[in-house]
Amino acid sequence: IDAEEAGTVIEFNKLVETSFPPVTVVLAGILSPLVLSMSYSGHLIQLVALFVPVLILTTWSIIEDFGTACDIPTMRLWIWVAFAVSLIQVLGHGYLFAQTAVGQKRLKAKTAEISERLAANAADGETSMSDVQDFFIGSTILVQEALIIEDTLRKSPFVDAVGVSNLLWVVAVIWNFVVVVGWTFVPGTIAFH
Repeated sequence: IDAEEAGTVIEFNKLVETSFPPVTVVLAGILSPLVLSMSYSGHLIQLVALFVPVLILTTWSIIEDFGTACDIPTMRLWIWVAFAVSLIQVLGHGYLFAQTAVGQKRLKAKTAEISERLAANAADGETSMSDVQDFFIGSTILVQEALIIEDTLRKSPFVDAVGVSNLLWVVAVIWNFVVVVGWTFVPGTIAFH
């Protein structure tokens, strides 16, 4: 053991405190890849299962019913609102889905780069304090990279757009329920033949 490594071993606690991030940051960084994966899946499911079909069907309805009269009050307005909200949702979720995929690729590339470096260090068969230090530095870099990616996505204006349009979507769903229940079963209003 040389003098530098001996000094490092003796002052290990001080070295860890100055060189290693706080435990809360480490935990957040460890969970960030999971959060990114869940976000990726959530955006994909909402796009494919809900908002793209609603956007297609409301577009078709607007085109098909253009110029016709509707006896149900606010139905035509509801179609336009559902179209606008689903369009905002498709654009927002689509952008966030794409950015999450790009962020996951960046994180995988950084992980591969650090893994190669650690493998090269381990190839000599000896483990020194600098190898341990490289391991901690590599882990810290990955934690920080994951946090940066997650924070970038969280601060995107598309997150706000999706949030506001989610509230509008709830209003549109309640509105739809009132229109369907309130007007579909009123005798003489809608013909079922």
